[in-house]
Amino acid sequence: MANKPNPKVVEICKQFILSDEDMKKISNNFLADIKKGLAKETHPEAVVKCFITYVTDLPDGKETGDFLALDLGGTNFRILSIHLENGKSEMINEVYELPKDKIVKTSVILFDHIAECLHNFIVEHSLQDKLLPLGFTFSFPLVQVALDSGLILKWTKGFDAKDAVGQDPVTMLREAIKRKGGMKVDVRAIVNDTTGTLIACAWKDTNCKLGLIVGTGTNMCYVEKLVEEKVLFGGKSSDKLKTAHAFECKYVTEILTDTQNTFVHVKKVLEEMHVKNAKKQDWYDLYYICDTVSRRGASLAAIGVATLINKMGFSPVTAGIDGTLYRLIPGFHDQMMEAMKKFVDTNIEFKLMLSEDGSGRGAALAAASGYESKSTS
Repeated sequence: MANKPNPKVVEICKQFILSDEDMKKISNNFLADIKKGLAKETHPEAVVKCFITYVTDLPDGKETGDFLALDLGGTNFRILSIHLENGKSEMINEVYELPKDKIVKTSVILFDHIAECLHNFIVEHSLQDKLLPLGFTFSFPLVQVALDSGLILKWTKGFDAKDAVGQDPVTMLREAIKRKGGMKVDVRAIVNDTTGTLIACAWKDTNCKLGLIVGTGTNMCYVEKLVEEKVLFGGKSSDKLKTAHAFECKYVTEILTDTQNTFVHVKKVLEEMHVKNAKKQDWYDLYYICDTVSRRGASLAAIGVATLINKMGFSPVTAGIDGTLYRLIPGFHDQMMEAMKKFVDTNIEFKLMLSEDGSGRGAALAAASGYESKSTS
């Protein structure tokens, strides 16, 4: 009876395992690429593109007032109202649909629909009489030119309002709000989800200097001083298993929650992938493959965070993290910590912190910071 992975599977998976020497080399290369991405002269050809967020102050937990957040990043978008007082927050959250005909025509059609939903939210929650600073999470390629201004590089995720490319989404949102009327909304900041993660965690932990998303995509921001081998399933796969990207991250998460006694989730996943001839050895092998790839992902994420922590030199320091991999894959946090302990300078005290709604709360806190700075200038 099988009780360990097939030696051939172990041999194939060796290519995914990073040695300490590999990780050190990646860290050195990453740091060199960051420096190229930061320098004006080398930025155009840099592999790691570094962009300024224009967030000059992180929250300190003393922010007070009522703020809005608008989170646009897919075919649904969110509007949030957040009340901040005495280091605590109260949130109201509504999700709105963006129909296909609103996202593929013109910028006016898109942003007028958003403004209409924003107006409905404000009326529904009796916020008409308040001046509400708003933070805008915009999860599309953007070149930021100020805390409250940027230029759209391109659309993704099915959006195709062509006349908006090269334009400022904050300006378009402000104009749509003005056309709709009946709202006292001041758009103070535009951020991406990574910056929002950093800001949201910094509000709870002032040592937080780095934000990271580890999910479908990977992105970081930080505070700068300034089957084919016939080894599995008897060589008989399925059309679905052979399809690129068909084996989703959720399957890895489910499989790694299994115990190696029952393999309930392994069997379920194989059934969904239309694999009909799996044996017990295949269950062990698939679990081992998922665990190996997960550990590789955690190690790569850890290298990036450790490199930036060393570069910043803050101690103690917290890294705020969000994303499906970090949130859902069993052991991902511990694997990151294990790898980071090898590479973070020994004189630096660090920890990882799960972000709570960086794209929502973080945007509102960015608006709060912008509101405070403008109010006192």
